[in-house]
Amino acid sequence: MSFRSLFSVLVLSLILLTCQSALSEVEPLSIEDLQKMNNGQAVISQDENSAVTFIGGRFFNRPVLNDDDAFDALMGVLPLLGGDDDSTFISRQTVSTDDGSVYYLFIQSDEDGASIIDNSTVKIGVKGDGTTFLLTSSLTPSSKKLYDTVITEKEAERIVSRENAFTGCRILPDATEEHLIYNEFEDYDSQFLSVYVVYTNNPDNRTDYPYLAHYVEKDGTYLYSLEVSMPGSPTVDKVQDNSEFFRSMTPVPFTQKVTWNDRTREELTATVMKDTDGTLYLGDPERHVLVADYYEYTYNDTYAPVYSENGVFPEKAFAVYSTFMKVYDYYADMEWVGPDGEETDVLLLYDLCDEEHEPVDNAYYSGFSDGWQVFAFNSIEDDGRCMDVIAHEFTHCVIEASMFYNIYANDYGAINESLCDIMGNLIEMAQNATEDTKWLIGENGTLLRSMSDPRLYGQPEAVWDLYYVPNAQNPGSDNDNGGVHVNSSLLNLIAYKLCARTGMTFEEATDFWLDVVCAITCRTNFRELSDLLPYMLRYSGYPQYCDELLRIIDETGLAGRTQPQSIPSDASFVTMDVPHNIALHDSDVIFSFSDADDPDLPEILTTWLPANTWQLKAVIPQGNYLILLSYQDGESVLVYADGRWIPFDDISYDLDLFKAIDSTKISLSPDGLDRLAPKKDRIL
Repeated sequence: MSFRSLFSVLVLSLILLTCQSALSEVEPLSIEDLQKMNNGQAVISQDENSAVTFIGGRFFNRPVLNDDDAFDALMGVLPLLGGDDDSTFISRQTVSTDDGSVYYLFIQSDEDGASIIDNSTVKIGVKGDGTTFLLTSSLTPSSKKLYDTVITEKEAERIVSRENAFTGCRILPDATEEHLIYNEFEDYDSQFLSVYVVYTNNPDNRTDYPYLAHYVEKDGTYLYSLEVSMPGSPTVDKVQDNSEFFRSMTPVPFTQKVTWNDRTREELTATVMKDTDGTLYLGDPERHVLVADYYEYTYNDTYAPVYSENGVFPEKAFAVYSTFMKVYDYYADMEWVGPDGEETDVLLLYDLCDEEHEPVDNAYYSGFSDGWQVFAFNSIEDDGRCMDVIAHEFTHCVIEASMFYNIYANDYGAINESLCDIMGNLIEMAQNATEDTKWLIGENGTLLRSMSDPRLYGQPEAVWDLYYVPNAQNPGSDNDNGGVHVNSSLLNLIAYKLCARTGMTFEEATDFWLDVVCAITCRTNFRELSDLLPYMLRYSGYPQYCDELLRIIDETGLAGRTQPQSIPSDASFVTMDVPHNIALHDSDVIFSFSDADDPDLPEILTTWLPANTWQLKAVIPQGNYLILLSYQDGESVLVYADGRWIPFDDISYDLDLFKAIDSTKISLSPDGLDRLAPKKDRIL
């Protein structure tokens, strides 16, 4: 590759770090101290509570060479981040890049280190010489305890001995350790638990795994045991070992022709695996990737691996798999091995469908489950022909792993979606898998989005632009988790313009955007990105593009706007007061603007109340609209007519439906109505 490989090592650790011991040794810094340390050039972002969320520059007066040094650096700025003496952290991982940069990730836990406070992480960036250069924070001021009492390591060993008293298990001395595991067993607030892992011999001599790892919660609950090859094996973080699916398999090259939806044919090649009886399965025994049936795994809780019949695999399954493996190898060339960088087993679920076995036209990263990183793909579209789509889903896991936890909502989710679009397109172009020059998504199958012209697909070009939707008070399925697939266009357009206007190469862009992935936390929002992006562009070694990037950010309004900077000539800005008793249902208040001049009433815009307000804001195209408000999960629907909200069922249907709708339509134009408010004599 002509650009530098990004990830050269991923080290996992679990070190419980409490603040009290370090605060006495590290002098707390003020914002003035930070600016003095950086000759007035530090870039600092703060949230609405004045807590620092981003530091671009130096913030520690000695080199950071390991976890302990990074923790000391964190302690020096902890008060600025909103932390206090009761804050407790777990050092989770270290990501290094081949230019010498190192990123340390700290996760806030409860005061006993027994569970993780969701969304609460701090990331510290260090140059090759140990100088700090970056801090991003999503700290949550909380130190709640999961358990009333917490056991010791020795007590955990005694619990394991008692649970296995008659099995022949013997405790391995000095091997017990703490691990952070994904919580699949209990309905706790946290998705992750810190547990004791106690190692014993494995009494079952019939396996290739001589040891057992026993998991014990810190309240003394014995969870389960797992066969492992050695104490400290990477599998202990995975909850389940799926190596049985690959143990008897050998890799073999395989070539097959596939027919795309446009009836063209293409020959594809990929490594598949052969069992001892000669059966070919769709998977890779060395990379530990397995393709299995979606329905069987999701609804029957069983594995049905996809295999060849008469020497042929299902064509779309083979296409998706072969493209996925190309993306896998692309990241592996940068020494990020596997979607999460930890070589975790991968399960590709094929033939996405509902419970009635009806195909579902979608593709997604499903997260970590049963020891797998799980992805799902449909059997309808030509996803295997769309490297940008496959790389998009793969990158979802890359991003989640790099920041440990993903808040898939509002700005955070839109940023996540956008970074996946950006990497999907850059990887596709780098692999010469498209002739696209407009940065489209899915152009080789079903066209989904345009990164260069987002309005074509109902996405905004700027904050409070046409089609922009606000952050939702309660993100959920009804509001696209706060518009994550709508507002993703903001960062998409920045990525496109940065290359189109400056001549930035795809290799340079890949380098830069992966540096951004390394830098962000799960609560990095658009406003913080307006500071972080120019800083990281300079740090990545491309200062020549910074002036143009700043202009693009200003055009996009990433730093924050409360209303449109300008209204497109063919659109109208609508603000609408909502009756106070309706606003109490803001968890599911949805507004839809439907084209009243079209008999089919297509929805032109669906939006909702901005977080913490009772007033709708929207920029929509000029036209005649039927405006509906629904709440209580859609059970209650109101229509806006004659300056008031009227129950939809109250509309007279003596005439045909279209005439009834015609009597309630609202005309929107720049010279006409731009503010709608219910009359005070009728508050529903």
